[in-house]
Amino acid sequence: MSPDLSERMLGVSIDDPGDRQPSTPEEDEPEELERFVYVAIGEHRLAFPVDDVKTITDPPESADITTVPRAPPAVDGLVDIRGEITALVDPRVHFPADEPPAAKGRLLVFDRPTDQQSAAITVDEVLGVQTVPETDVHGPEDVEDPTVAGGAINHPLIVALVEQERQAERSTRGTTTRESRFGGTNQPDESLSLPTEEADDDVVSDEFVLEEETEEEPESEQPPEIIVEATGLVDVERLLLASGHKS
Repeated sequence: MSPDLSERMLGVSIDDPGDRQPSTPEEDEPEELERFVYVAIGEHRLAFPVDDVKTITDPPESADITTVPRAPPAVDGLVDIRGEITALVDPRVHFPADEPPAAKGRLLVFDRPTDQQSAAITVDEVLGVQTVPETDVHGPEDVEDPTVAGGAINHPLIVALVEQERQAERSTRGTTTRESRFGGTNQPDESLSLPTEEADDDVVSDEFVLEEETEEEPESEQPPEIIVEATGLVDVERLLLASGHKS
C-alpha cells in the first residue's frame, strides 16, 4: 500500500500516536505488477504479456490473405497490416478447440523487433486487459496441482498460470451488477491505446418503485463468494517458433 495514503485510510488512529506501528523496509517496497491481455480461443482462455502486443484490430478478409506455398499448417498466409507484411498464425493448431471460430473475431498483432517479420494471431474474443501482482503469476515449479485450469501448465507453450480472484455474480434489490470477468481485489484497469471493442455497461438498473417505509429486521449479509481463476500465460516466442514462423 502506498505510504502516501492518509493514516485514516491506512487504518491507523490519528488521535493516539501510540497506535502507530513502525513500518518495515519490506512494507515500504511497492509490489511489482504485471499487465496481461486476456483472450478466448474456443473454450480456451489465455493471457499474453501486454508488452508483446502491438495492436488489436479486426481480422482481414479472406481475399486479403496471400497464401504461402509449402507454409507450415499454423501459418494461414501473409497479410498487409498498415503497410507491414504480417504472418497470420492460426493458434488453434496449438490450442485445438471444440467450439467453432467466432464469426467476427479479433486480430492480435505482436510487437516484434524491427529486424523480424511481423506476426499476428486471430482470436475469438479479446476479454480485457488487467494488471495483477507479480506474486499471482506462478511458474511450473510453483503449481502443486498440474491439473489446474485443465492442465494448462503442462502445455509446451504455457510458461505460467496467472491466478486471479473474482466475486461471483449476485443481484441486489433494484440493481444487477455484472462483476468483471477478471475481477477480485483489483480495480478494472484502463484499456490499452488500441482499437478494442467497447465493453457493455457495468450496471443495469431496474425501475424503482417507492414503497412505504416499514420496520424490517436487517437481513444477515452473506459473505461474497470468491472464485479463483487460473489462466495460462503464453510465451509468444515459443508460439511463433512452434508455428514455423521465420524471423
